[in-house]
Amino acid sequence: RKEYKLANEYMKSLQSDLEIDIKNLHFHDSINAEKIEEMTQLLILLKTNNQEEMLTINNYVSKAIRNTSFFHASKTTYESIKQGGQINIIKDMQLKNELISLYESQYEELKISETILLEDIRNRLEPIVMEQYDIIEFEILNKDKLFDYRFANLVHKIILDLSESAHYYKESLAKCEEIKKRLQAKLDN
Repeated sequence: RKEYKLANEYMKSLQSDLEIDIKNLHFHDSINAEKIEEMTQLLILLKTNNQEEMLTINNYVSKAIRNTSFFHASKTTYESIKQGGQINIIKDMQLKNELISLYESQYEELKISETILLEDIRNRLEPIVMEQYDIIEFEILNKDKLFDYRFANLVHKIILDLSESAHYYKESLAKCEEIKKRLQAKLDN
């Protein structure tokens, strides 16, 4: 009976953590979708050599290096269960495997995807901005460098990185919602 009560407490707590994750995944997915749209518009302006839109281009470049946020999973309950050796308290094998898959695999893949994006921004985009922009006015010093194919290729790579993250946000979200439903079904019994 004591084990049953403890299992229910853990499941309620896991459900609460998943609710937070679902909310945060929705938020990050929407921010990510907005960034994909902005970077796509930037790429179009670069590829059409639209130098009349420098204010818009500068704005997109500025947003690309400033507005970067990443998902942080609510792992408190899962880590507590794992560290306390209590993972076997969850008797439903499928539920247990889904939890392990979410926390140990899915979230790690999402983190790797976000890390690749961050590295491209920090190691490739920021150095170009620091070298080619007047940071105070945020204006390009040499337009030719901006309309060079290499910069367009970098923007395209960032769009691909963002798209990869979008895939993991959606996949993680679906898994969280499914596990949350399973937990609720267990608690209702």
